[in-house]
Amino acid sequence: MNHKKHQGSLLHNGQLMFAHVLRADTFYLRVRGWLGRAPQSYEAIWLPRTSAVHSCFMTRPLSLLWLDDSCCCIQQQRLLPWRMAYCVGASSVIESPAHFSVQVQGDYFSWIENLTG
Repeated sequence: MNHKKHQGSLLHNGQLMFAHVLRADTFYLRVRGWLGRAPQSYEAIWLPRTSAVHSCFMTRPLSLLWLDDSCCCIQQQRLLPWRMAYCVGASSVIESPAHFSVQVQGDYFSWIENLTG
């Protein structure tokens, strides 16, 4: 499956935060998620249209950024392996194997398509 059309970058308040992001907006990409992917293959996976995720079969924790309909971060969360998480009011989530030391709650995110694919 060609994932080029699902690749892009995420901006945080207009500044580049994640340069290599997979937009998991198909059934296959959502089911697969991080399974079988090296942590360095993407900086983050963005799952639109969801308010719940799991980390079953994962061996490392994930950092979650829950976004509302306007792509404003309404909650930050660390998800350990073999756990489930949800966020009331969220319409999408950004998953990353990186730990966020900066607080982004209340900040806005935007998607930029990969123009090189």
